Amino acid sequence: MLKVLGNKVLVKPDKVEETTATGIVLPGRQGQKKNIGTVVCVGPGRMLGNGKRIEPDIKAGDHVLFEQYVGAPITDNGEEYLIMTEQDIIAVL
Repeated sequence: MLKVLGNKVLVKPDKVEETTATGIVLPGRQGQKKNIGTVVCVGPGRMLGNGKRIEPDIKAGDHVLFEQYVGAPITDNGEEYLIMTEQDIIAVL
């Protein structure tokens, strides 16, 4: 498993539904990214210039809402993740 550093966060984005519960295909959703996901791991926090560290407000397992076009996509063991900063996360759901 990956280990993130500093104020970085590893998030597993939720999958975008391409069909409804009744089986209706929703056109134009292929390739669309969802900006909701689950935090997999969190770095130790941001380091200040004076050597003190700011602890992160989120933790692994939190279900979060993040900015639409953020994060560095990465694949690990066939699973897709995003690495982003804690500031890119808007809310814990």
